[in-house]
Amino acid sequence: MADISRNASLVYGVIAAGGAIGAPALAARTGLSQPSVSRALTEVNAEIGLLIIRSGRSISYAIGRHVKSLPMDIPIHQIHGDGSSSLAGTLTAISGGGYLFRAIEGSQLFDGLPWFLHDMRAQGYLGRAFCHAKNEELGLSPRLLDWSDDDALYAMAQYGSDLPGNLLVGAMALRQSRELAVRTGDYDAIALESMSAATPGSSAGGEHPKFVLGDRIVKFSPTYGSELSTRWRDLLIAEHIAAETMRNAGIAAPVTRIIESEQRCYLESERFDRTSTGRRCVASLMAIDGEFIGQHRSWVSSAESLHADGMIGDACLQSIRTAHIFGRLIGNTDMHLGNLAFFWSGAPTRPDLSLAPIYDMLPMLYAPENGEIIERAFCCPDITGEPEDVKAMALSMANEFWGAMQTANVSDKFKGVAARHLAAIPFPPEPPVMAI
Repeated sequence: MADISRNASLVYGVIAAGGAIGAPALAARTGLSQPSVSRALTEVNAEIGLLIIRSGRSISYAIGRHVKSLPMDIPIHQIHGDGSSSLAGTLTAISGGGYLFRAIEGSQLFDGLPWFLHDMRAQGYLGRAFCHAKNEELGLSPRLLDWSDDDALYAMAQYGSDLPGNLLVGAMALRQSRELAVRTGDYDAIALESMSAATPGSSAGGEHPKFVLGDRIVKFSPTYGSELSTRWRDLLIAEHIAAETMRNAGIAAPVTRIIESEQRCYLESERFDRTSTGRRCVASLMAIDGEFIGQHRSWVSSAESLHADGMIGDACLQSIRTAHIFGRLIGNTDMHLGNLAFFWSGAPTRPDLSLAPIYDMLPMLYAPENGEIIERAFCCPDITGEPEDVKAMALSMANEFWGAMQTANVSDKFKGVAARHLAAIPFPPEPPVMAI
């Protein structure tokens, strides 16, 4: 940069420090005339190269930077349902902040990591295990909360062959995905390995102890022999029955099964972001809300905004309403935006959304807290203002769920919980008799 003019050096400094910026803003920031800014931009582009970003009639300029050892333009690949792969676009970190995603459909600037990579970040129980096992090798902080967007992106590129969804960051993750072997074997041994964080597995979110085996996510209870393990066994069985209840009502939920060894109870769920031969695009409501809504309130509130904007249809909104009321009726106190997801396709600027199977649906009101079981009372939520058809369906589902829990292979204490819920929840009204 030693041979460039003073004006070019000034323009370069503003772009490098502040991120993407247009020529009029550059003129205002530097005090240069528009012709002087144009000449300076030409000089900087010839000397070091500029990212020229067009959005309609507006043009902005940025300077790319490397994220650790990754290439300047990081390829983002997608795995299709038939197992084939293609380039979705490239991601470039911008000096001064932000990222530029370039695809066939056009370019888009993001202040942080793009929303469609949000759910691929290391997070939850498995994310912390991954951080513990790999932070030194990656040269990152041992505290997951300290990881920046760049750190998360670098981890995806190094160990991102089997993350949620169908996207892969970088050439290494693509190569690893083609070599991916599904681990099989004794669940007790794998659970113990997971607890010791010897093998980090995937970065699937959530706080419950789990491991990932190819197209399955497996949650597990503590070792049998304590009230704590009995309660978690009850809750895993409850999650299995809740998934069956939703599917019976026509609401998509993962296919699950309960597996028991002499040591633990396991809930095995089929991954809905995987097909028999490939993968599907999936994004959480948290990621979608953060990009397109900005409310971060509740399932229903965010879904109503998506519906008003034409991004989801009537049937999708009704399924979300019904599932949300059902969750409240069974004591699910953990229906945050990360626990609802959508399949998506099309351009990232305006994706086509459809509801993915609803997961992590269980009565978390009764989950142990800080290693202790706290007996809690259930108060039936007020659902009088809900649409009648949605309310009737949710009430029917809740009664079906708690009825099944009373006859399930759960503890007597949890059968008592089921009885109290059945006593507190009204039955849905009988459908009107049509006159003949």
